[in-house]
Amino acid sequence: MTLSRFLFSLAFFLTFWACSNPESNTTNSSTPINTQAQTPLDELKQRAIPEEDIMGRILQGLEAIQLEYDRSSTIMADLGKITVDADFDCILTIKNEKEGSIYETKVNMNDLDTQQGGFRLIPDQAPGDFPGLRISTKNDAATVRILKDGQEMTRDNQLVIYMADRTAIEKITPALLQTIRICQDEK
Repeated sequence: MTLSRFLFSLAFFLTFWACSNPESNTTNSSTPINTQAQTPLDELKQRAIPEEDIMGRILQGLEAIQLEYDRSSTIMADLGKITVDADFDCILTIKNEKEGSIYETKVNMNDLDTQQGGFRLIPDQAPGDFPGLRISTKNDAATVRILKDGQEMTRDNQLVIYMADRTAIEKITPALLQTIRICQDEK
């Protein structure tokens, strides 16, 4: 009888001690149970924007352009604080705040030509030149508005974007093309 009491007391003591000892707790809730590394496809799926989120997809494309403008503005003297934005009507606005003035380029992305020959690269051939991208408007219509301090200065039949280097142009071209096509598919 004393042996069974002793074993019962010992089992009770060990159970109590194991439950109160923080080092013995092997199931920590902050540690992930699945330690498998995610595949690149899984990572893409996690970051993907739902197809029905049109504005989210447009802003995602413009984010790449904004990043390259931010990088280019430290190299190109003509660039001040650049902001790239679009609204629900697919009006692309590129705003350049420099020396107290605000320069804006506005165009409805539905008016831009994404067909063969609509996108053209501008080479940087001479020292001091910067590479660029020229996007024509459909039917060569003068729908690209260029404003200074809110007043329209001129209209053009092409959207012209310059960046600090060819790498930046290579990064923004597919992002801008995809963004324009998202707008054009929704109309």
